[in-house]
Amino acid sequence: MSSGLRWTEQQLAALQSRKPEPMQPRGAIILPDDATEAQHQDAVFAWAESMAEVHPGLECMYAIPNEGKRSGRTGQAMKRRGLRPGFPDICLPLPRGMFAALFIELKRPDGSLKADQYGWQQRLARHGNKSVVCWSAESARLEILNYLSLGVT
Repeated sequence: MSSGLRWTEQQLAALQSRKPEPMQPRGAIILPDDATEAQHQDAVFAWAESMAEVHPGLECMYAIPNEGKRSGRTGQAMKRRGLRPGFPDICLPLPRGMFAALFIELKRPDGSLKADQYGWQQRLARHGNKSVVCWSAESARLEILNYLSLGVT
């Protein structure tokens, strides 16, 4: 016996044509596919600022301004002052777990890692830091949360 619930063909077609809204975790960082690396980094810092009360220590996270076009004179001056090509974009200088700090090289999903960036990843890890490459603002957010969950050393 039927339950008495009957759908018309039109109702069934309307239900089947609906695309479900994608499920996003609470607090996820969603950016358009064509977002620049700078926009990904802006989103990470906006998220961190909004979550600083929930996750103490996020206010200590800072950016390392290694990218950008500069004049030859400015570039040379910045090198004298300690600018290092390939150094990661973000640092969270809090010891957690077995690590002294977290360094993030942030890339767009379609980006690529340069040799000097890979070299810094290896060097920083050898010296007791967690050093990762994140391929989006959202992957950086998840990496930061994971790092913070390691606990204070």
